[in-house]
Amino acid sequence: MKEIVSPAVRAAWIKQKTDLAKKQHMDGINIDIEQKVIRNSPEYYALTTLVRETTEAFHKEIPGSQVTFDVSWSPTCITYNRCYNYSGIADFCDFMFVMSYDEASQGWSKCIASANAPYKQTISGYDNYIHMGISPKKLVMGVPWYGYDYTCLGLSKAHVCSLAKIPFQLLPCSEANRHQVTYRIIMNWKNNSLSGILWDEKQNSPYLEYKVNFYEDYMHFNIWYCYCF
Repeated sequence: MKEIVSPAVRAAWIKQKTDLAKKQHMDGINIDIEQKVIRNSPEYYALTTLVRETTEAFHKEIPGSQVTFDVSWSPTCITYNRCYNYSGIADFCDFMFVMSYDEASQGWSKCIASANAPYKQTISGYDNYIHMGISPKKLVMGVPWYGYDYTCLGLSKAHVCSLAKIPFQLLPCSEANRHQVTYRIIMNWKNNSLSGILWDEKQNSPYLEYKVNFYEDYMHFNIWYCYCF
């Protein structure tokens, strides 16, 4: 990220991207940084300038083109210190693509299975963007067409799936507790599950539970799984 503070580096990067877009007959560019940026740092302002300069160059070189910028589900620096100048970036790009997925990894307070994009939490993220003065017309919602497969250490009668504590940075749990599963596979599993598709009223999200038997060293043990959308 430090390189973008240099006007020469930004100019070279933008020329490379516009030349590539023209050569391959593209109609724009999507910028996805996903790196740590501290508020009011040199990189904070340079990133905003990069978006402005990129948009100006693309609109000039490729009339009708669009420049979009990927942002976290919420602008509250919750995603690993990605404290971008969201309102400034929104002013200069054509659209902001809001990554409304993988939200559990960015705010876990307990090691339990949870939804990919809880409804109320997701909506609160958009409210935060709008309260910053960003027009809703600038926001494009990105949604997940996959769920998480969790291995549960225990499953309560209230369907709470407890997970192993594998910390990451300052969070008690990490993405090592799960892996992504496509929507098609989840739908194929529903008829073989223990529960069928259930509904989490708190997260406004569907989920299901299933059980797999393993044999190892002649010891039989069961692992419970929970698909959370």
